[in-house]
Order: sequence, then structure tokens, then C-alpha cells
Amino acid sequence: MNVEVDTREYVTVLKEMVEQGMEVSATIFGTSMEPFLIDKRDRIYFRKTEGTIKKGDMVFFQRKTGGYVMHRVMKVRKHQYYMAG
Repeated sequence: MNVEVDTREYVTVLKEMVEQGMEVSATIFGTSMEPFLIDKRDRIYFRKTEGTIKKGDMVFFQRKTGGYVMHRVMKVRKHQYYMAG
């Protein structure tokens, strides 16, 4: 059986679960994190941020355009984060 889920609804549910203190997981889709994370093979685990975000951390965030993305923090300067993914 194939089920199609609207990504916006899925992300909303993930966000709510994380805010409640749960750890949730999702399968990686895309090639931007290769060779460390492989499309449709690997999973990422989300949980609420504890402490400050630092270089090397992976963060899941919403862009100004409304889309969501997972990237690695490459540099932190005051209140700016430089990402690579």
C-alpha cells in the first residue's frame, strides 16, 4: 500500500512532537549530505535543542520561504549561523 502525505502536515506533526519533548525520526531524502547520509537509506533523529547550537551540529529549520531543511552548522557568529548541506 502506498500512502502520500503532505510534507507541510508531516513537518507540523514532527514539530509538535519535538516541542512535547519526544524524539522523532525521519528517512533522509536528497543527496546534499552525502557521503555521510545517504538518500532513502539513512534516518535522522530530531529532539528539542538543549543548550546552544554550535559548529558541527545538525539543525532542522524553516527557511524564510516556508520550506524546511536539515543542514550542518559550519560557523557561528553572534546570532548568525552558516550552514552546509
